[in-house]
This record gives sequence, structure tokens and C-alpha cells, in this order.
Amino acid sequence: MKKMTKVFGIVTAAVILFAFAGEAGAFCVHNKSSLKIGVDQSSGGSFWTPFSVDLDPGKDRCCHWSNTDCNKSGEKFHEVKFNVKVGYNYVCSDVAIPACSDMDITGTESWNIKCVAYGRETCN
Repeated sequence: MKKMTKVFGIVTAAVILFAFAGEAGAFCVHNKSSLKIGVDQSSGGSFWTPFSVDLDPGKDRCCHWSNTDCNKSGEKFHEVKFNVKVGYNYVCSDVAIPACSDMDITGTESWNIKCVAYGRETCN
């Protein structure tokens, strides 16, 4: 029984570790606002398939820095830029982040949306 408990503990720890490490090395866009937002890559991505997504409040979307669709250079510190819109109105333009970091979008109304890049210091 002790052996089975030990094996179960090791398997559980491995599953938890992989669950939290799943997006390591990716740029991620986090919609922490109360509005549905659209995020379109304005530079740094593939001409044919740049990063483009609509995010409901509380949702995230990521793309690994080595994916040349969203980071044409394939280098982790290469700059990628995004435009953020609410409906048809752009609320942030050309927000630049390294391809291995993150952007938080916060606010409660389209006039107070903020787009903040962070995470360069945690790029592996």
C-alpha cells in the first residue's frame, strides 16, 4: 500500500508540474477587463497568419515564441506588436512585447482600457 501511495504521489506531482508549465516560453494576452476585446497582431508575425483573436472577459490566448506564425523571427526576445479593440474602436495601438512575455488588458469601459506589457525578466 505504501508503494502504491508513493507512485500516486509522484504521478500527481508530475501532472501538476506539466499543467503549470504548459505555456512557458509563450507570449500570452490576458483579458482582465470586463469587456470582450479583439487583439490583432500589427507586426512581428507571419504575413499570412498573424495572431488575431477575440477574447471574452477572463480569457487568455498564447502563442509559443518559436511559432513563426506569430513570431516570424523565431527568436524569443523579438518584438511583436498588437492592436487592441473594443467593438470597432481601437483602445491600444502597437503595444510592443518580447515574443516570450505577456500583455494584460484591464479596464471596465472602453475609455479606460489599459494594455500593459510585462514578463521580459521571466523569459527562460
